[in-house]
Amino acid sequence: MPKLFILLLPGRRIPAGPFIAIDCPTIPETLLESELFGYRKSAFTGGNKNFPGKVRLAESGTLFLDEIGDFPLSIKAKLLRLFKPGWSRGRVKG
Repeated sequence: MPKLFILLLPGRRIPAGPFIAIDCPTIPETLLESELFGYRKSAFTGGNKNFPGKVRLAESGTLFLDEIGDFPLSIKAKLLRLFKPGWSRGRVKG
């Protein structure tokens, strides 16, 4: 379905990577940063494996953030850094 929508927009190409959609209000604020940017194994209770985060998973694709207005300002600031030239693409190591 996402690719169909992109085809309807003139002059747009289909992204090579995955389409990752996040319904932001459904994720508790305490988990939002970890869900977006990832975490390392044992970083918190229940974190039994490394997770790269939705931002990393959508690389070369599309990250759709529904209801982004509900994000806390601290998360919005971190998302804005993704669009700055020279953004560091550091990875979670483990």
